[in-house]
Amino acid sequence: MNTTKHKPLIFILDDNKVVRELLAFHFSEHNNWNVQYFTQGHDLLKALHQNPDVVILDYHLGESKNGDFFLKRTKRFPTLILSGQRKIDIAVKLLKQGAYDYIVKDENVLFKLEKSIEKILTLKTQKHNINHHKQNIKADLMNLLVFCVALLSFLFFIF
Repeated sequence: MNTTKHKPLIFILDDNKVVRELLAFHFSEHNNWNVQYFTQGHDLLKALHQNPDVVILDYHLGESKNGDFFLKRTKRFPTLILSGQRKIDIAVKLLKQGAYDYIVKDENVLFKLEKSIEKILTLKTQKHNINHHKQNIKADLMNLLVFCVALLSFLFFIF
């Protein structure tokens, strides 16, 4: 098993320069995560081939398209919606569309984002470990089957 620690890749799409740079600085310096931020949604979409661990989308962008447009294109990755709006109907709609979490931009935004990202990364690690153990179990079962067939063949020829 590879013991090299993967440095998580976080994508941020926000049209507010201060928010982008604050999040990028905090997550890269405090959490040692690899952070890429985007000012335009089409740039983020072009970069999705890099398979980010988490995507953070601002709900209200300066573009003609809002976060729900981009959520439809990023939901194969855990996607967090970041918004200044506290409208529960928008949050529910986006969560139903596949957002992992809806986080309001307030004084606790860094803490809430960090906790949500850590939860995603923990679940991803656990899923990877489960898949690794499943592969080991399959290999062990195959070896057991081969042994049983060999034992039965040996017993058949003896008797």
